[in-house]
Amino acid sequence: MAEIGKTLITMRNMVDSFVSRHADKWEKVRDAYFKENGLTKGVPLSMQSYLGSDLTIDMAYLAKDIEERVTFTNEYWIRSQGMQCIRNDEDRDANAKIWGDVLGKFRVTKDSDGNISFEWFEDEQCLVTNTLIKDGKLYDTWF
Repeated sequence: MAEIGKTLITMRNMVDSFVSRHADKWEKVRDAYFKENGLTKGVPLSMQSYLGSDLTIDMAYLAKDIEERVTFTNEYWIRSQGMQCIRNDEDRDANAKIWGDVLGKFRVTKDSDGNISFEWFEDEQCLVTNTLIKDGKLYDTWF
């Protein structure tokens, strides 16, 4: 059976690590966007910002998923102004059209045995290169 507390702590640590390691990279993206467009993009990264409150909400729903769903895979998108939990293709499509400040993504998966795994991933929507991804290994196997 999955340990909810350990899962939530791991998720929070992943987001905190991402924010602390990538704040400077995001500022460079913001500066370049401002120079090119005359407008600012997103906000500076901080766990004290919208990101912190969104993370609390996402962790509450993750705990509910762990308790109530037999299996699932949720994607979590780290944005400059918060986070988004993506539970299905419809969520993914709708949110991809809305947000222009996606910085990093990871998945949380619960299998039929109740095991929880975490995986960072990147796609063309991610605006910074995630230094926490190394050789395609999962977060908890090398960090």
